[in-house]
Amino acid sequence: MVSVYGICLWASTLAAILPGLALGSSLSKREASISDLVGFKGAILIANGKQTTCEAALIDSSAAFVAASCLQFKDGKVDSSTKYELVIKMGDNSAGSQVHSITTISVHPKYDPAQFINNLAVVQFDKGEKTGWKYNIGINPEEWDSHYFARRSLTSVSEKRWNNILALDSKARPSDCAKYSKVFDSNSKDFLCNTGSTNSIYNKDCSLPYGTVYSMVKPSYVHIIALHSHSVVVDGNMCSSKQKLHYYTLLRNYAAWAAKEIGRSIGGFVKSSDFKMKANYTYSMKSNADKVDGVEVFAGDRFVKDPVDPSLVNPPKEPNPPKEPNPPKEPNKPTTTATNPTKTTDKTTATKPTSETNKETQPVSDLPSDDEDPESESKSDTAGTDNSQESNNKPKKSGMSTTTIVIIVVLLIAAIGGGVWFYMYRKKKKSAELQRQMEEANAENWDERDGDNEPQLPDNMRMTQDFNQRINLPPHTGNPNYASTYYDSRPTDDRFTRDFGREYGRSTYMQ
Repeated sequence: MVSVYGICLWASTLAAILPGLALGSSLSKREASISDLVGFKGAILIANGKQTTCEAALIDSSAAFVAASCLQFKDGKVDSSTKYELVIKMGDNSAGSQVHSITTISVHPKYDPAQFINNLAVVQFDKGEKTGWKYNIGINPEEWDSHYFARRSLTSVSEKRWNNILALDSKARPSDCAKYSKVFDSNSKDFLCNTGSTNSIYNKDCSLPYGTVYSMVKPSYVHIIALHSHSVVVDGNMCSSKQKLHYYTLLRNYAAWAAKEIGRSIGGFVKSSDFKMKANYTYSMKSNADKVDGVEVFAGDRFVKDPVDPSLVNPPKEPNPPKEPNPPKEPNKPTTTATNPTKTTDKTTATKPTSETNKETQPVSDLPSDDEDPESESKSDTAGTDNSQESNNKPKKSGMSTTTIVIIVVLLIAAIGGGVWFYMYRKKKKSAELQRQMEEANAENWDERDGDNEPQLPDNMRMTQDFNQRINLPPHTGNPNYASTYYDSRPTDDRFTRDFGREYGRSTYMQ
């Protein structure tokens, strides 16, 4: 009991010295950072064996979102002569990359390639593995503390070798987003807008937008939220130095439609259990065909500049398009632009954002695939979490964080200090017990002593407190062996202060 108190006191002292360390929660959780993207599965669309600039937002182990503008159309339908595949990087293990053949493509029924509204398609592919997994889509924009923009690319499709992920941590929205896009102006809650870009791996003079966007919810939740839709350039093209704005379609409003297409539920993440969202299986953006003078719009695969089907739209022509060189056998690794994206590698150390002590809950909702009333309400606060593998979108951690190491050291110091304190306490207690036993033994031996020089006192006599003085005994009849004078045989500097009976406060023996 005392030892537990001592250890708690020791730990409390350390907590006072090191404020801000929550010994209960910091051991199990750490704060998210942009380098966590390394631990996520990512995918790139492959067309006829060549990689595109189009990334996929993975739904689960056999379905994903892609931008509809990345597909080739013929007679108003997806061109079946093009072979589409997905190369999926299995987290931070490049060796575990897999190539999946796409078997089914479902383009949003209200996709408009002229305006790039509803620029989404759901692709289904062969699993290639028995174990299923699911990713959750970020649902509530009010909870998103930051946006992580990511660009993935391959150095070799056949060998499934990847470049480092380029990433940007930004929640800023440029003021010109609505000015140069009437579609964005009419659907601002359906898009993210950002000016950040990377360089093409085939032409460093050409800019590329990021492919996917993730939300970061403090302290440690990261989920995919958007795909690149289209970009606008003011008086220029993607290979010019003119101002560029990139627009990303938010997936949250299309989750119900996608669930209906694939015939199963889709995971959604919200932190607050009070948040509710209606499942709309026919959701569509607002149309706005107004053009903006001096602005060119670009979408789809930028590695191969093939237009979408002419029967659907007349794609914008680039003024004086630069001649693009043939892709080299071994493309250069991506480089960063003036936007300073982060090159995220498998060994990147996690950088901790500002901590927050909000109550942490992680309800996960599944948007059903059944055809229901579009106005029916689907709650996002389903109790518990999805039991499927990786449903929480938590990337693998490459190592212990600094906070975890510090806390472990603190606990070790507390344990050692508590152990030393307990050892000293036990030693002192044992010493006191031994001293008590010795005193009792000495007292017992004194009572039992007899002999010529130290006659034993009668049972009805009691000794006084001071044994170092000469004691005159009263006359005693009936006992011829009883001496009239008694001296204490112990050294004169040894004063025995314990009373062997009740204390009389006198210097003589009395009956």
